[in-house]
Amino acid sequence: MWWNGVRNQDFGYAAAAGLVKGVVSIGLVLAANKVAHLMGEQGVYKK
Repeated sequence: MWWNGVRNQDFGYAAAAGLVKGVVSIGLVLAANKVAHLMGEQGVYKK
């Protein structure tokens, strides 16, 4: 991502990769929170 995005000035590729990374990260946090709630813990945020 760094080489194509910054070094080759292909910022569209870098932005798309960053967006996918952000969406995957949010999905992982939400999934971990759901598992924590199912296990009786508070999780990242309350329901």
